[in-house]
Amino acid sequence: MQNLPGRYVGRVIAIILSCLVAQNVLTFFVAPAILTLGLFVEE
Repeated sequence: MQNLPGRYVGRVIAIILSCLVAQNVLTFFVAPAILTLGLFVEE
């Protein structure tokens, strides 16, 4: 039972890291899309 808290903390850290990575990937893909859309709208 002593190993359970460590495993839980590790899982929470992994979830937080994956969420941060997902946000970075989303902004990395969404930002250029918004920029290109803005260019098309201006023209």
